[in-house]
Amino acid sequence: MQFCRDTFSQALTFYRKQQKLSQDHFAQELALNHPMFEAVSQSILSKWESAKQEPPLIKRMCIANILGQSYNLNIEEKNQLKHAQSLDLQHQKFQNIYDYQYNKLESIPWSKLDVAEKGLIAKAHLNLTHETLTSTINNFENLDLNMIKVSYNDVLLGHCLIGRNSKIEIVLSLVFTNTEVLKVLFNQLESYIKEKVIIPAFTQSANYFLKYMQYDLIETHSILPFYIMPVDDIKNNKLLRYFIEGEDDSTLKSFALKE
Repeated sequence: MQFCRDTFSQALTFYRKQQKLSQDHFAQELALNHPMFEAVSQSILSKWESAKQEPPLIKRMCIANILGQSYNLNIEEKNQLKHAQSLDLQHQKFQNIYDYQYNKLESIPWSKLDVAEKGLIAKAHLNLTHETLTSTINNFENLDLNMIKVSYNDVLLGHCLIGRNSKIEIVLSLVFTNTEVLKVLFNQLESYIKEKVIIPAFTQSANYFLKYMQYDLIETHSILPFYIMPVDDIKNNKLLRYFIEGEDDSTLKSFALKE
């Protein structure tokens, strides 16, 4: 049984029952853990399963993802997504299918992850940075690698890969789906670091900001610029906290002028 537009109602019923969830229980789980579904009730779910109503594409894709399945797009749906992706939107202001409320936070050695999960993390890192994860790691020697993972059930929402040697901690990969996940990762990072941390600028805006804050740039062979900063700055520098928490440029500039 596959999720697609034609079989959505049957697939929803099949995989909900496979996970031994009642309609009421699954509706509550959707409403409590994802802002997109806050108005969903048992009666609405019943209408979806009986094909009396059809949720929009973004919700169909999200439900398939929550139930651990892929969603097969038809030609019309592919064109719909292609059009949506072509729009020049400030995407952070909109909900997306991965805006879950996390319910699992883990800190585990990199070696304990299975091959599939390492591959998923490496792919996310490459998509963000245009550099392979192996290349990023190889800029440093003798690292003990540990992973901070933020998940909703088994759906990975964000990760932070940290390398530690005898001298310092290094953030090697940082990928997140929304600012709430980013805050969780940084809060965990604070407790992990002893004194100083080396952190890369994964985006142009991050590079501009870290350079503006006059953190020292260290020399590597990576395409990513790496900066070194004291861990106290992550905790106490209000401007850095504003940046981490996703405030826009006008807020940052206004705050800087007040300081």
